[in-house]
Amino acid sequence: MKGDELRNLKDQAMRAVEKRNFDRAAALYLEVAANEPDPDWNQRAGDAYRRAGQTPLAVAQLALAAAGHAKNGFLLKAIAVSKTLLQLDPAHTATQRVLADLYAKRDAKTVPAAVPAVLRQELRRDLGQPIELVDVIPKTGAVSVLAIDEALDGTVEATQAPMDVLPLHRVLGGRRSEHLSVADLTALAGDPSPGAYEIVLDEDELEIVVPDEADLPRIPLFSSLSADDLQQLIERMTLSERDGVILHQGDVGGALYVIVDGQVRVHADGRDLAVLEAGAFFGELGLLSDDPRSATVEAVGKVRVLEISRELAWDVMRRSPEVLRTLLRFFRDRMIERLLGTSPLFRSLSADDARSLSQQFMFLELDAGAQVVKQGTRAPGLFIIVAGEVEVQREGVVLGRLVPGHVFGEMSLLAHGAATADVIAIKKTWVLELPASSFHEMVMTYPQVLEYVSQLDEARRNSKDTTDGAVPATDAVAEWSLDLL
Repeated sequence: MKGDELRNLKDQAMRAVEKRNFDRAAALYLEVAANEPDPDWNQRAGDAYRRAGQTPLAVAQLALAAAGHAKNGFLLKAIAVSKTLLQLDPAHTATQRVLADLYAKRDAKTVPAAVPAVLRQELRRDLGQPIELVDVIPKTGAVSVLAIDEALDGTVEATQAPMDVLPLHRVLGGRRSEHLSVADLTALAGDPSPGAYEIVLDEDELEIVVPDEADLPRIPLFSSLSADDLQQLIERMTLSERDGVILHQGDVGGALYVIVDGQVRVHADGRDLAVLEAGAFFGELGLLSDDPRSATVEAVGKVRVLEISRELAWDVMRRSPEVLRTLLRFFRDRMIERLLGTSPLFRSLSADDARSLSQQFMFLELDAGAQVVKQGTRAPGLFIIVAGEVEVQREGVVLGRLVPGHVFGEMSLLAHGAATADVIAIKKTWVLELPASSFHEMVMTYPQVLEYVSQLDEARRNSKDTTDGAVPATDAVAEWSLDLL
């Protein structure tokens, strides 16, 4: 069919919709689809059949559209179509399974990460084609529904609780940290609390993946789930069209959002922070904790979003407990990505260097009362608060409190000097830590980072000169915060 004829068909279909002749519009859209293969035309035909009351025909065309979008790399559009399918036929699960199978975590052979490079080359040769080695999503057999229920101890309505009610060292298994001095002291004294625990989110294994030209793009979080878990998410996520404010700064939320189409503007305290588009996630703090949102998220015009509620997250975790570790990996990676992308200290690193550095962050759980930084000693690392709250004290005087998104320990590390304040967890807190050894190695390895450190140190000395030798408050903690939604 020639271009002019095809355009005429499309115009006729639009006029049929305007006249509410939906059967005619559907037939025309199908003719367009036969000459211009594109799942959008199947979707339009399905919508026309739906409005004409032809449910079986609508389901058939929408299923074709969803599968087509997914195979073209547009998973979120496919999920949105599948939500309409479920409204028409609640028993329809075949399409959701197709989407899950396409985008879920791939099964692959695994080898220990310690395998020498020469053996890896032999593996490549034996397979007879190029391969790549990527991190394995760990199999967390120690995690169980019973462990989660016991951790909740029946005192919390789990479907409404944030994830930070879980003591991760009991649920995921965690060893007392030998890195923080407070943990050493309490362990030597035989005192079980307060303590700091290292939670392992990655294991020392790699998986061998044979690249496929038809490989679809990996979607953050979704592509880390098994097909069964992803199918449950697809079926139970809520799709809605929103305008105006979606999240208010200062409110407590309970959901994670994914933009299907449209844009949202992120702003706080009168300043614009970002514009997020299709595929972006926001609202992760609502799953993690009851801490107030640090920014407002407002739709630009109309936007469609998928919502993952706390209730859904808990149900998926109880059905497949290993998802908890997957979710924490997702939140960890998101926070480190924001730090590396926004902090002037890390912004000049290449993508490969940033990825290598991000793998050196440790996930720690702190009991209430655990001392993270001790006045008079060097900070043991650079810390990002994931959930919870810490208090900054100097000689018993409270200087302030830091909440999720705040970064601290940076100034002590940069100045190679003692911290001028204590930092103490005032409730159970999750933090990410880049150990001091990794931090200093990074500073010495990358000239651009060393230059930034030199400039910062000079500014620090000038600040001391202007305060008659008094130590600035910024030596206690870094004046840096990530905006969590």
